[in-house]
Amino acid sequence: MKQHVWILVLLFAGCSLAPPYQRPAQILPSVWEQNATERLDVQWWRRFNDPALDRVVQEALIHNRDLAASVARVEQAAAAAGISRSALAPSPSLDGSASETWTSTRIAGGPPKGFEKSSHHDIYLGAAWELDFWGRYRNSLYSAEAGLLASEADLESARLLVAATAAKSYFDLLSYSFQVGVAEQTLTQRLQALELQKSSEEVGFSSRADLLRARSEVETARYNLAMSRLGLDAAQSSLLVLLGRSPSEIMQEFSFAPVTALNALPVVPVLPDGLPSTLLVRRPDLRSAEQALRAAHFDVGVVRADYFPSLSLTGQAGTAAQKFGDLTMSGATSWSYGLSLRLPLDFWTTRFREQMAEARCREAAAGYDKAVQSAFKDMRDALTRQTLLNDASMALERQIADLTEAVEKADDRYRNGYSNFLDVLDADRELFSAQFGWAQTRALQLQSMVDVCLALGGGWEGEPTVAAQNANVVEHDISDGGRQ
Repeated sequence: MKQHVWILVLLFAGCSLAPPYQRPAQILPSVWEQNATERLDVQWWRRFNDPALDRVVQEALIHNRDLAASVARVEQAAAAAGISRSALAPSPSLDGSASETWTSTRIAGGPPKGFEKSSHHDIYLGAAWELDFWGRYRNSLYSAEAGLLASEADLESARLLVAATAAKSYFDLLSYSFQVGVAEQTLTQRLQALELQKSSEEVGFSSRADLLRARSEVETARYNLAMSRLGLDAAQSSLLVLLGRSPSEIMQEFSFAPVTALNALPVVPVLPDGLPSTLLVRRPDLRSAEQALRAAHFDVGVVRADYFPSLSLTGQAGTAAQKFGDLTMSGATSWSYGLSLRLPLDFWTTRFREQMAEARCREAAAGYDKAVQSAFKDMRDALTRQTLLNDASMALERQIADLTEAVEKADDRYRNGYSNFLDVLDADRELFSAQFGWAQTRALQLQSMVDVCLALGGGWEGEPTVAAQNANVVEHDISDGGRQ
């Protein structure tokens, strides 16, 4: 009979009232291309092959306070999981007491003479254990463990975002440094041209209108220089917050000219021949959303257990005596055990709590679906930006080459008297505008590659092939949030 009872106990102890979990179905494209690896590159920023960028990102990951807060949240989630795990085991306790009581002999039924004073000493070692018949504590543990995994994924998301923000700010710093250099050089040239126009106007070789245009171009160069310095200061401030120190200290460790550095940074990394869509579901934000959904499922089981009775075992053993020195004497042993059964009768309250838990489960499912769709949108947008900005950058580079030659020829024709000064100003203005546009586009192009890595949750492993560099990976059908 006892064996049958224990069998029933074990069977009930294996019960779970949580709804079965299954990841929501997502109709995803299998790949953008064929034969691609699925591993992620954690230190994706190293693909830019820039030691200064590596140092900037590494220091940002070390000193950022948001990351420190995320680490603390992971530790809190781990402690919560430990608390839930401890509820599955008996709860031990050690209790002791000592007391002296004086009782009045003047009351009715008072103690006989010699017993006015009494004392009591005891020490007990006990334990209490609620049998987990309905999976309340196991589901609570599973929910806490899912919460821990979600916190770890959130930490990865924060780490990824900090690295991406540092990389983008670094590219802005390079871009604005380049723009400041171009603006300073242009201002110097236009001041020289202004002096030349003053001399020419004094001797009657040029008109007053040419002089005024030269002055206007000088002020335009000064305006662009001021705005470029403003953007440079903003980029430095952004990195200062991320790094905890001035980025110029890091930049000084690497000797390069801003223009050279901006040119040297590769357009690549680009995507390999193909990337499986399963890479997207490895994003830390998607993993966090899925773990939140799993935790919501287990929380439903925790609430449903309140419909059923709870059975608890308690026991304690120790010694008790009037005098402290008698606690170790024979006959002082004391022990007890008990079995308690509790059935809450406010089923309506439990039902409301169950409805709330089920609604949170549906909310988490909707959040996961939205996160997956947003992931595909991020990927599509990043790929589109990468491809189109690459085309724009190459067009500007060709334009700069042509305009550089046009400025040289216009200046030569002006010095030899074949054209007026307005032709030189027009050519110089167009070259200046193209250089500024290229610097801005170049930074956006590099930042778009950061967005690709963000969309993938980090990056990928393996080098891109020549075919991949020439392919327009955006043309594959991943519309409608990645659904076919």
